[in-house]
Amino acid sequence: MQSMFLDETNIKNLKDAQKKFNFKDDLYNLKELNSWSTHYESLNSVSDEFLSSPKTLTEDNFSFINDFENSHNEKNGKFFEKMKYKDNNNTNFDNKLTELAKNKFFTNHNINLPEQVTNKVSDKRKNEKYYDHVIKNEPTNDQLESTKGIKQITKDGDLNKIMNDIFFLCFHKNGCEYIIKKLKENDTEEKQIILNSLLIDAKSLCPDMYGSYVAQSIFDLKDEKYKERFTDAFLKHTSFLTLHTYGCRLIQKSLESLSNEYKCKIFKELEDDLITYICHQNGNHVVQKCVEVLPSKNIDTIINIIEEYLSFLSSHAYGCRIVQRIYEIGTPEQINRLNDKIIKKIHLIKNRYGNYVIQKCFEYSDDTVRLLITNEIVNDIYKLSSHKYACNIIEKILLKKEYKYKKKIIKRIVDDISEGLLRKFYDAEIANNLQKERKKFNSKNYH
Repeated sequence: MQSMFLDETNIKNLKDAQKKFNFKDDLYNLKELNSWSTHYESLNSVSDEFLSSPKTLTEDNFSFINDFENSHNEKNGKFFEKMKYKDNNNTNFDNKLTELAKNKFFTNHNINLPEQVTNKVSDKRKNEKYYDHVIKNEPTNDQLESTKGIKQITKDGDLNKIMNDIFFLCFHKNGCEYIIKKLKENDTEEKQIILNSLLIDAKSLCPDMYGSYVAQSIFDLKDEKYKERFTDAFLKHTSFLTLHTYGCRLIQKSLESLSNEYKCKIFKELEDDLITYICHQNGNHVVQKCVEVLPSKNIDTIINIIEEYLSFLSSHAYGCRIVQRIYEIGTPEQINRLNDKIIKKIHLIKNRYGNYVIQKCFEYSDDTVRLLITNEIVNDIYKLSSHKYACNIIEKILLKKEYKYKKKIIKRIVDDISEGLLRKFYDAEIANNLQKERKKFNSKNYH
């Protein structure tokens, strides 16, 4: 089904842009994506005026879900109010029912009409549909089939109208709040109708400012089958949504909630172009979530990319976050894979972002790697201690409880330490720590 709001040609353009992207030289020129928020004026909704109302929406505004009288025109409404059902005159009662039937009230209310009355109503009038061809996308047969067993609140095209109006509410600030509130309720007739309405064009909800909140709330439900149906509706657009400001939040939410089977399906949509998502301001959050929730075999795929571009990613504003995340939650085997590469890139200690990677490496690695990093620092202690970024890792080592690491640094500088050297320290905190450690060092006669 063609999307009502999502221009799918933009997805192809985005893919083309990715293929031509030079990752090593310039990863900062990725085109910014705009929100695909709905323009209500362009839709043939019967509720355009209602949705655009500046008044605050309350539950009274949505009484059409249970009270179909609100959708009737003023003429029929006034006629219904004038009806007197407690009339003792049977003849007058039949006449009134005849008039009622002609105004089509019997098709929308549970009124048992006498056979002689219903026979007077023409078949054409009985089968007339008020709202044919009003909506742009009608619910599918499967969606209508799933509403069986629900109390019949409307007939014919009117159910289509209500489902589409519910769907349009998701793109309105107050409307989306109401829909989310209804989704939090226990199983009700209204909730079931809303759930089926959201499947009309699920992929248009995902990148919208307000629609994305409704889409995210779906993954708080306990109905696993419905969540999988909703995921199937946007799955082929995972690449686009991952790079989108609002869409990336939905992908993260779905990764937290879905079964491993569907988590892997989402990752499969991303694995062919992981470098793009790792280095994108929105996409890197999705990749971080993948590292957190995916099975180990999928994380190995991410590590393969990191190993290939380790130096570049470690010094990248967004890429460094993925490397740090691997250190934080990776297995010992996965961490060792990174260490084999990172110890050869110790110069990253001077990089604005790379120094954070080295800090994580020192924090989560074994003693062998920690001693290697410490030795590299000791060999150039004077320059590194006054460097804007390198001093961070030195401070981290000095603040650790284990003396076996900071002992090497202190031993290297304790004989040469002086007031003049302390003034050269970029970070005053390091100077203070060194003074304290110097006293401890001298008192214990380490040298």
